[in-house]
Amino acid sequence: MKIVSVCREQNIRVTINLSSTVEDFVRGIPRLAKLHDSVDSFRMVRRFGPIAFRIILRKMMEILELQEELHRLDLKNDADESLNHRLHSIEDSESDPEKAKVLDKLEIKILAYCE
Repeated sequence: MKIVSVCREQNIRVTINLSSTVEDFVRGIPRLAKLHDSVDSFRMVRRFGPIAFRIILRKMMEILELQEELHRLDLKNDADESLNHRLHSIEDSESDPEKAKVLDKLEIKILAYCE
């Protein structure tokens, strides 16, 4: 199976042969990578399991802390009738900059977590 990609603006045509053999790859890392990919029993890669999970857990804890902070702000707004309107709109960055700041931090953390 071949994939052909053409860029007319720069007059470039790239063809990738997905059924190529190990020998079709340049010696060194490219050929070693193809060799490891060519046989199922060779497909052993280190998962870095404990380290990866520590990073994921840290990200989760940071998100949970911000979630708790957002909940505290919601409770504060709910307790004060003059601030109650903040709970019925998402456009509250001007009226509630503290909440907007927490939501901005949460967005960054959630996007990093989902990568």
